[in-house]
Parts: sequence; C-alpha cells; structure tokens
Amino acid sequence: MMSLIRRIRKKIEPNPANQYIFTVWGIGYKFNRAALAEYVVHRRIILDLFSKGISIRDDGKFNLEEYMHNLIYPMRTTSDQIPMRIIICG
Repeated sequence: MMSLIRRIRKKIEPNPANQYIFTVWGIGYKFNRAALAEYVVHRRIILDLFSKGISIRDDGKFNLEEYMHNLIYPMRTTSDQIPMRIIICG
C-alpha cells in the first residue's frame, strides 16, 4: 500500500507544499478532498483547452500554432508585461 501511495504522490504532488494525501500513523491515509478536487478540475480544464487546440475547427482546418502558444505564454510579450501568477503553473 505504501508504494502505491508513494507513486500517486509522485504523480499529483510535484510541489511538497500541496499535500493531497496525508499519512495518519496507526490509521492509514487521509485525503485532502477539497485540494484534490481543485487539482482534478484544474487538470481537466487544461486538458480540455489543449484538446480544443489540436482539434479541427468548423472550417475543416486546424488551429494555428498561435492558439497553443498563447495557452502557455502569450506571444509578443515579455515577462515584465505578464503578471507572475500566469507564468507559474501549479
């Protein structure tokens, strides 16, 4: 069980400050349900946006590279023009 929890933590907790799973010694594991739900929703939104970016539009063409680029970092801007919260994901 510990190795399973370790693998799950490695996948969903890249930042140790975000703890989704807590070890309760003598009892087992406790999930931070609110934080985990927020993580799942955030991940779903990102996947939906990327899926939209690679899908074919109504006119039969693919989205331009600009669409995907702007999801990650707006084109023709510098880091001084972008608030830090947009640059840092997580």
